[in-house]
Amino acid sequence: MSILSSSFSVGAVSSEQTDWLSQKLTYSIVIQNPERIGMVDDADVILSTIIKDKVERLSSERIQDDDKGTITISGEVIFDARGMTKEEISQFNLLKGVQFMGDDNREYLLPVLR
Repeated sequence: MSILSSSFSVGAVSSEQTDWLSQKLTYSIVIQNPERIGMVDDADVILSTIIKDKVERLSSERIQDDDKGTITISGEVIFDARGMTKEEISQFNLLKGVQFMGDDNREYLLPVLR
Protein backbone atom coordinates (compact mmCIF):
# COMPACT_ATOMS: atom_id res chain seq x y z
CA MET A 1 0.00 0.00 0.00
CA SER A 2 1.34 3.45 -0.88
CA ILE A 3 0.23 6.98 -1.61
CA LEU A 4 -0.47 7.32 -5.31
CA SER A 5 -1.22 11.07 -5.37
CA SER A 6 -2.01 13.98 -3.08
CA SER A 7 -3.14 17.57 -3.41
CA PHE A 8 -3.31 20.38 -0.88
CA SER A 9 -4.39 24.00 -0.69
CA VAL A 10 -4.35 26.58 2.08
CA GLY A 11 -6.58 29.63 2.18
CA ALA A 12 -9.31 31.55 3.89
CA VAL A 13 -11.87 29.64 5.93
CA SER A 14 -14.72 31.38 4.09
CA SER A 15 -15.17 33.92 1.32
CA GLU A 16 -16.38 36.45 3.91
CA GLN A 17 -13.17 36.20 5.93
CA THR A 18 -11.34 39.53 6.19
CA ASP A 19 -8.43 38.47 8.39
CA TRP A 20 -5.82 35.73 8.42
CA LEU A 21 -6.38 34.57 12.01
CA SER A 22 -7.66 31.17 10.88
CA GLN A 23 -6.70 29.26 7.74
CA LYS A 24 -8.14 26.18 6.05
CA LEU A 25 -5.93 23.35 4.77
CA THR A 26 -7.89 21.29 2.23
CA TYR A 27 -6.43 17.95 1.20
CA SER A 28 -7.06 14.89 -0.93
CA ILE A 29 -4.90 11.75 -0.74
CA VAL A 30 -5.27 8.73 -3.01
CA ILE A 31 -3.83 5.49 -1.64
CA GLN A 32 -2.95 2.65 -3.97
CA ASN A 33 -4.59 -0.45 -2.48
CA PRO A 34 -4.10 -3.41 -4.85
CA GLU A 35 -4.79 -5.94 -2.05
CA ARG A 36 -8.16 -4.24 -1.35
CA ILE A 37 -7.43 -3.99 2.37
CA GLY A 38 -10.23 -2.26 4.25
CA MET A 39 -9.80 0.31 7.02
CA VAL A 40 -11.10 -0.70 10.45
CA ASP A 41 -11.59 2.93 11.57
CA ASP A 42 -11.13 6.32 10.00
CA ALA A 43 -7.64 7.28 8.97
CA ASP A 44 -5.75 9.75 11.15
CA VAL A 45 -3.97 12.51 9.29
CA ILE A 46 -0.54 13.31 10.71
CA LEU A 47 -0.08 17.05 10.83
CA SER A 48 3.11 19.07 10.90
CA THR A 49 4.24 20.26 14.32
CA ILE A 50 3.70 23.84 13.16
CA ILE A 51 -0.10 23.40 13.11
CA LYS A 52 -0.95 20.25 15.12
CA ASP A 53 -1.34 22.22 18.37
CA LYS A 54 -3.32 24.96 16.59
CA VAL A 55 -6.14 22.85 15.13
CA GLU A 56 -9.57 24.38 15.61
CA ARG A 57 -11.54 21.85 13.55
CA LEU A 58 -10.69 18.70 11.59
CA SER A 59 -12.93 16.75 9.24
CA SER A 60 -12.27 13.93 6.79
CA GLU A 61 -14.06 11.54 4.49
CA ARG A 62 -12.93 8.19 3.14
CA ILE A 63 -13.98 6.56 -0.13
CA GLN A 64 -12.80 3.02 -0.84
CA ASP A 65 -13.05 1.96 -4.48
CA ASP A 66 -12.33 -1.76 -4.69
CA ASP A 67 -12.84 -1.72 -8.47
CA LYS A 68 -9.89 0.67 -8.88
CA GLY A 69 -7.95 -0.63 -5.89
CA THR A 70 -7.77 2.81 -4.27
CA ILE A 71 -8.76 4.58 -1.09
CA THR A 72 -9.32 8.35 -1.25
CA ILE A 73 -9.10 10.38 1.95
CA SER A 74 -10.12 14.01 1.72
CA GLY A 75 -10.90 16.66 4.25
CA GLU A 76 -10.01 19.95 5.78
CA VAL A 77 -8.19 21.29 8.79
CA ILE A 78 -9.03 24.71 10.21
CA PHE A 79 -6.10 26.06 12.20
CA ASP A 80 -5.11 29.18 14.10
CA ALA A 81 -2.62 31.02 11.90
CA ARG A 82 -1.82 33.89 14.25
CA GLY A 83 1.87 34.72 14.19
CA MET A 84 2.43 33.09 10.79
CA THR A 85 2.62 34.74 7.39
CA LYS A 86 1.17 33.23 4.24
CA GLU A 87 4.75 32.71 3.00
CA GLU A 88 5.75 30.85 6.17
CA ILE A 89 2.69 28.62 5.96
CA SER A 90 3.36 27.75 2.32
CA GLN A 91 6.97 26.74 3.08
CA PHE A 92 5.93 23.96 5.44
CA ASN A 93 4.71 20.48 4.57
CA LEU A 94 1.58 20.80 6.71
CA LEU A 95 0.40 17.22 6.23
CA LYS A 96 3.03 14.56 6.95
CA GLY A 97 1.06 11.36 6.34
CA VAL A 98 -1.89 9.14 7.14
CA GLN A 99 -2.17 6.35 9.69
CA PHE A 100 -4.83 3.66 9.97
CA MET A 101 -5.55 0.10 11.01
CA GLY A 102 -6.31 -2.33 8.19
CA ASP A 103 -8.79 -5.18 8.34
CA ASP A 104 -5.74 -7.47 8.05
CA ASN A 105 -4.81 -6.43 11.66
CA ARG A 106 -1.82 -4.38 10.48
CA GLU A 107 -1.18 -0.74 11.27
CA TYR A 108 -0.30 1.39 8.25
CA LEU A 109 1.70 4.63 8.32
CA LEU A 110 2.03 6.18 4.89
CA PRO A 111 4.13 9.34 4.41
CA VAL A 112 2.91 12.12 2.14
CA LEU A 113 5.69 13.28 -0.12
CA ARG A 114 5.68 16.89 -1.20
